[in-house]
Amino acid sequence: MQSDDIQVQQQSELEEKIVERTIIDYFLTIVPRGGVCYMKSKHIAHDTNLTPHQIGTTMPHIENRIIRGIRIERWGRSGAITWMVMNLG
Repeated sequence: MQSDDIQVQQQSELEEKIVERTIIDYFLTIVPRGGVCYMKSKHIAHDTNLTPHQIGTTMPHIENRIIRGIRIERWGRSGAITWMVMNLG
């Protein structure tokens, strides 16, 4: 890879980490410890000032993992995906 390609890739990876962190921080503030919340991607985007595209590309990467005590699962699909968010803390 050329230097420019590497810089673009590194910038993209950094942006992905920032979006992931923003989403997890948001869930930590709205889902009480031991609690569960159900949310649609468009509401997550609105509340975090991220784009629906950013939410749509990030959520599948962080679902079914535990990150800082937050677990995200695809819960339903009826026109739009609903995410079940659990705060295991």
